[in-house]
Amino acid sequence: MSSGAEQIERMRVAWVDTDAGGRIHFSNAFRWAEVAETSLMRRVGMLDGWGDFPRKHVEAEFHQVLRFDDEFEVRLPERNDRTVALSGGWNTVFSRRTMKDQSQGPLSRQALSSGAFFLEGEIAAKGWSARAQGFYGGEAQGASVDLSRVVKAGNEVSYGIAMHVGGLRNDWLPDGRRTALMEKTAYSVSVGPSIMLRGITASTQFGLLTNGQEALQVMATRLSANGRLTSVRIPVSVTAEKTFAFGGGPIVSRRRDALERISASVHVLESFALNFGMSSHFIAWPGEQPSLDFRASEVLMTVGARYTLTW
Repeated sequence: MSSGAEQIERMRVAWVDTDAGGRIHFSNAFRWAEVAETSLMRRVGMLDGWGDFPRKHVEAEFHQVLRFDDEFEVRLPERNDRTVALSGGWNTVFSRRTMKDQSQGPLSRQALSSGAFFLEGEIAAKGWSARAQGFYGGEAQGASVDLSRVVKAGNEVSYGIAMHVGGLRNDWLPDGRRTALMEKTAYSVSVGPSIMLRGITASTQFGLLTNGQEALQVMATRLSANGRLTSVRIPVSVTAEKTFAFGGGPIVSRRRDALERISASVHVLESFALNFGMSSHFIAWPGEQPSLDFRASEVLMTVGARYTLTW
């Protein structure tokens, strides 16, 4: 039988498989593995010409004794050799935006729908993980690059350092209410420690956010899991981000920029996936006194589709 990307064969130890001590003879492990391999080749339609591929190297490590009539499973998991994924697609964006002045109350509320094109590329080579993405919509555009490097490698989990560089332009913000709003494009850079598995990177980073008028300190947590590049492929990919930027001044800064975002893609076919996402963005600019603070918030929900190539 098969289970996703894994071939599973249920077997039972026969009398002929045991030695004089009633335990299995070590050579049977290779025969059982070959039985499961034959079933796998039959399932994927590759039995013809299979004998033209001789063995080059085999090895086994024994962890537990099997005896006559014991039932067991032989599992052949997929080893994913893909290191590059390139995706492109379209998202429909449903947005709710609010802008308000503390002294005047809400200035505007909007509930809109729009669309955005996006392009993403990711590579998970030995010791490195890199991800670049960009999107273009009618009222917002952005791009970012995330790079991680292994510093201490482990058998499964590795530890390294991660860096993020990005830019975001919000055309929906109003003009002229604050000097800082005159430039609507913000750039960020951050760096910090990361935990890495193949196709998966999690990091906590510290850095700066600036729009050319001011600079804010940034604390960010980011997670990226590409199911097309993990050791065993899975049909789901997830990215999540939580970023908090704040200015100088008092202990609780009135100049703040907070972003929370999560997105997922679910592959319904080998190269075609559906996208789902949600994000919230809160921005606050201080006035001469707290009653004159200006605030803007945006909540987005996205639904779309993507086409992915891997190699």
